[in-house]
Amino acid sequence: MTVVLTICVQPVFAVNPTPDYPDISTLRTHILTLDDLEARTVIAPTVSNAQRQFYADQASNIRGETTTVNDLRHWNQFKAIFRIQVIVRVLAVVVSVLGAGLLCFGVIKRLFQILSGLVLTIVLTIVDFLKKIPIVVYKVFFCGVGVALMVFLKGLTPNFLGAVIFFLSLGLLHGKDTWKIFLQEFEDDIKFVSGTCCAVYAGAAWWNQSITLGVLASLAFVACFGFILLAGPLTIIIGFDSTDKAGQGTFAAACLILFGLGLTQHYLPRSLDVFQTGALFTGTFVYFVGMLILSSKWVAKEKYWLRNVVTCLSGPLLIAVATSLDLGVVNAIAGTFFVIFLMDKYVEFCTLWVKNTIGFGAALLGTGLLGFGLMKILESPILYG
Repeated sequence: MTVVLTICVQPVFAVNPTPDYPDISTLRTHILTLDDLEARTVIAPTVSNAQRQFYADQASNIRGETTTVNDLRHWNQFKAIFRIQVIVRVLAVVVSVLGAGLLCFGVIKRLFQILSGLVLTIVLTIVDFLKKIPIVVYKVFFCGVGVALMVFLKGLTPNFLGAVIFFLSLGLLHGKDTWKIFLQEFEDDIKFVSGTCCAVYAGAAWWNQSITLGVLASLAFVACFGFILLAGPLTIIIGFDSTDKAGQGTFAAACLILFGLGLTQHYLPRSLDVFQTGALFTGTFVYFVGMLILSSKWVAKEKYWLRNVVTCLSGPLLIAVATSLDLGVVNAIAGTFFVIFLMDKYVEFCTLWVKNTIGFGAALLGTGLLGFGLMKILESPILYG
């Protein structure tokens, strides 16, 4: 009889589908029923535990989140408590945030008022104190700052910044009219400022072994002899403030070239090698600018041919020396200015017979063709063996 019942009952359980539970309240009722049956030992604990977990899984599927058996037992109380907690929590957060925000705003506002008043008082006190200090003290102070940057710090940025600060401070210290030093009537200002800058830059360059300061010292050196380099809106002025200064500046530039060449051959102490780049660059550039000006027919009232012969010989000679010593910067500057010199002379000669626009156009065209021809000659492999 037992075997028959097992065979008959087992298919019934196998074909029963999983019942559909519409809500969690029904599942909670089943949980409580299992608790009562288990307490009265009507059902085994293992069976009741399995059924409880089954109901908990069904509740999790309905809610879309994990629900435990204990949650189902206290479901109605849980929902009520949850709703109250959420409301209280939201209100507490809102009130706390508002209170903290207002408190912080009030504290910050008060601190800002106190600090702003204190800072304003300190600033006014400092300003009143600084107004009592003579202007000369500031000028000397910033000159000292510039010297300190050049002497005690290494690198392009601090050295260049120190040189600029020193130059501007020295200009202001020397006089209010120093800003007009490019005018001829302020010749003494030019010599004082440029000479002082040359000495300070050179000393700082030697002490700190700074090539940047060495270049600036070379520029200040030629500025002592009237060389000017000014820039304005769409304008660049390069030259000398007078014909006499052009001769002096050109001679000084030639001396710089010889000084730089001597450094390349180590005829002078190695500690002076820091001036080599500045001497060669500045000397070559200023020398050929001066020779172009002095050899122009509109400037050379006398010794015109002598000046042009010197300029014509200087170009190839310096190019040859720079090529043999592998001085690329000198070679480039000398070659460029020599080509400009040849084109300038061509235009000068053309003005002797050019009388109209057509002739002037032909002269310019010939100048351009001359430049192309010279370029081809310089690019020829014959010159380089």
